[in-house]
Amino acid sequence: MELDIKQKREALSLYCAKRARCSDRCCALFQYCDVSSFATAPDVKVDAIYDKYINLPGVDVKVNNCDQDAKADAGKLPMNLVPTQINRDIAQVRQYGNEKYKDPNNWRKVEKIRYVAALERHLMAYKDYLNGDDDGLDKESGIEHYKHMACNMAFICEMERWEKDAKSVN
Repeated sequence: MELDIKQKREALSLYCAKRARCSDRCCALFQYCDVSSFATAPDVKVDAIYDKYINLPGVDVKVNNCDQDAKADAGKLPMNLVPTQINRDIAQVRQYGNEKYKDPNNWRKVEKIRYVAALERHLMAYKDYLNGDDDGLDKESGIEHYKHMACNMAFICEMERWEKDAKSVN
């Protein structure tokens, strides 16, 4: 059974989703796909396509070659490149902070330099942990120091954006 273009794209996308590979790679590889049938063993055949074409000269698997008429995302940040665990870690610290301070926006009332200081304290404690001198947990919250570091850095990043936005308005 010969697959049409749409079926080949779907098969490659399914393969990438199962293997946690970026679907943009499928778009780059799709044009080279010449498999005539996925019906009997789709994973094996798509594996063969992927392995055969991933290292082709001139095939840039990092470039999104998808049709922009279907989804105009060229030039947008590739959020799929960001590890998702950091969001969970920040959320855990934020949940603790919300329970402690009873205000989800309380962090906005603190000077940036205090977050820098907190980041440095947690970094030092994390280094102690790496050296075997600490259990890696913040004594007050019971949450890992590296998670507090991520949260403090998120606050700093947001505050930096505010400052840049304020400068662009003036």
